[in-house]
Amino acid sequence: MNQKIYRELSTFASGASLLIRYPQEDKVRYYHDSHFVLLDKIEDLKFQRGFVFAPFDLASGLPILHLPENKCVELSLDKIEIDPIDLDNRQFPITDLYRREFATFNHAVASGEFHKLVLAREAKVGLNMTDDQYPQLFFSLVSLMPSACVYMLHIPTKGIWIGASPEILLHSFESGAETMALAGSVSNLNNKSPESFGSKNLHEHEVVVNYIEDVLKCLDIPYHTKPIETVPAGKVCHLRTPFSIDEPLSLEMMARVVARLHPTPAVAGLPKENAMRFIIDNESLQRDYYAGFFGLWNVDNQTSLYVNLRCANIQYSSNDANLVGRIFAGGGIMPSSQCEEEWQETVLKQSVIRQVLKPYLNE
Repeated sequence: MNQKIYRELSTFASGASLLIRYPQEDKVRYYHDSHFVLLDKIEDLKFQRGFVFAPFDLASGLPILHLPENKCVELSLDKIEIDPIDLDNRQFPITDLYRREFATFNHAVASGEFHKLVLAREAKVGLNMTDDQYPQLFFSLVSLMPSACVYMLHIPTKGIWIGASPEILLHSFESGAETMALAGSVSNLNNKSPESFGSKNLHEHEVVVNYIEDVLKCLDIPYHTKPIETVPAGKVCHLRTPFSIDEPLSLEMMARVVARLHPTPAVAGLPKENAMRFIIDNESLQRDYYAGFFGLWNVDNQTSLYVNLRCANIQYSSNDANLVGRIFAGGGIMPSSQCEEEWQETVLKQSVIRQVLKPYLNE
């Protein structure tokens, strides 16, 4: 890595720190402060400018973390050398725990209690790395995911969060805004048409599209949709329906939109509140900030928030002080879902984070 940039990032693993690269940009934003500003609810965002990091369950007691805009410096990507990474093509057999939880979720959907549920899991890996290696981890992920929003966050006492999300929650600018339905996934082996995803994935996607339409109509926000399309993200290909909002949104309205959208059925389920409770009661995973949202809020008259997907949390175990990575992934469960297929989807989704962690695995 360029020595000047290396010195700039030498304090990353101390205090409250963030590296973030937006899709296709040639620069990285670096935030560093002694601590985060803690917010209780989404409505508090309308008074802030800067980076925000929100949990999946806003009622869980975890705060929304905020770093002010004036704590940011920009780094040019063309000055950064990135080491090549070997592919990680290992196979991971399905676990009994996942089989049991899948059966519970699938039965709840098949019975008609839910239109859709999202079952998530984590894969734990032991790591051997030092604080000064974290920035290289981030830049490796940047090189692998040029079309994603890539971030790495250091939270004192909570370790590192790192991810590369393809899913916009809300992008707002002076003339309007946009969001998207991103749901329905298959392996990214070749170019695929939406029709090739099959009825299960198309139905799963339709549930999310209908939900976003209902939210925007309820808030009386004019919008139009673009045709459904496919978008690759690592080893996975998704169905995506873009939504364009045809008028500028006030900060208060942006906060209302985010509060109504989050979490969408793409990461939780439908009906929304009942699905949240079902997940909390029946999923063994503590999602924390996985499937929450992150991004820049009201910076240069723009807001760009992403759903926290393709991510991991790295911190020291409370039991034996070993460094552990928790790699997260989930999949939509529908009545016709098959357990082995859903497991394999999570393996594919975890593969990009496994790939950047591979040089540091403690095996």
